[in-house]
Amino acid sequence: MSSKYVWIVSAMSFILVGSAIANDGSLKRVNGLDIPVTKEATNVTDSGFTANWEPAAKADWYGAYAVLTHRAKKDSVYYLVDEDFHRITSGTFEDPKVGDSDFEYLDQYMSRTDWFACMPEYIVGILGLDNFFSPYTPAALLSPIYDLSHDGGTVTVTLTFKGAGIDTVIVSLCDVNDDVIDMKRSPVTSEWTTVAFELQGGLEESYIGITMEGMGELYIDDLKVSQNLKAGESISLLYAYGTTADTSYDFLTPDKSDGDSYSFKVAAFVNDSGEIIQSDFSELRPVVSPIDMVSTPAIDDTKVFVKEDLHVVLPDPSLIKVYSSNGVCIASQMGEAGDNRIKLSSAGMYLVRVGDEIFKVIR
Repeated sequence: MSSKYVWIVSAMSFILVGSAIANDGSLKRVNGLDIPVTKEATNVTDSGFTANWEPAAKADWYGAYAVLTHRAKKDSVYYLVDEDFHRITSGTFEDPKVGDSDFEYLDQYMSRTDWFACMPEYIVGILGLDNFFSPYTPAALLSPIYDLSHDGGTVTVTLTFKGAGIDTVIVSLCDVNDDVIDMKRSPVTSEWTTVAFELQGGLEESYIGITMEGMGELYIDDLKVSQNLKAGESISLLYAYGTTADTSYDFLTPDKSDGDSYSFKVAAFVNDSGEIIQSDFSELRPVVSPIDMVSTPAIDDTKVFVKEDLHVVLPDPSLIKVYSSNGVCIASQMGEAGDNRIKLSSAGMYLVRVGDEIFKVIR
């Protein structure tokens, strides 16, 4: 491992911290700003959901993360990232599009959030990294923090790439202290090449760094990050991020697959005379989907049925929540032992949660 590369990783860590600073002030994280209180997600479908929260005092805007959790139903390869950069729609090799900054998050160009590039340039369907100024500002592509501890910490990064003036591409697995756990290299030519870099030693908090040697440009046409999962294993990762002045945000989930579920968390921000203050993030709130809420048989004396009103007969006091067919919570009350009656406003299917049990009823 070269001392030069250690310097690059340390520099990238510094750059990442700096990138969180807004253009109109410095970022300061304090507990004095109220953490938003989340509410049930609404408009839940296979293609998206609306995250909701209560307004936080003094907040000027909010930042919300959607978190994807995938549970493997059988032994399989799971792709945390499978990116072809089709969202990059302008720029050529002769005249690449350059970003607004030398350091950019790539959310508008990638299907996963929080990937970060230093010295990026953009060509239709291709991400470029310009290493010409490497003595001062080395080019790099960095992933967010991922749990890469599955399969004994083996993670595969597959790249399709070529270069101009670049000798070597370096793919590294790093911990949160920016120490390099494992590193693989591959020569770079002017022809497109696909290489699978197998890295060892992934931790619950790890990230991928892609750097290069040579004062030129590296072009990436395809990027995959994968791990083997055993049946029943789950993996969670940051999926998408959005900011809004409202108390809701619409997340799209067009690539939802079997075994996927979502949750979200929210932080509040305020601009205090040019100083950007951020609250801590809320606890993750699961997105309750009508598809996920399949009917389960009662394991005690609980009975749920409709006879004009909804009847929930409980052996003991328990929280009762009623959801419409699109996942909106329309009633919530602490049920007493015995028959609890809840009025339903219209005909249709309803999902009733009693403790950890889910019932489906039709009025």
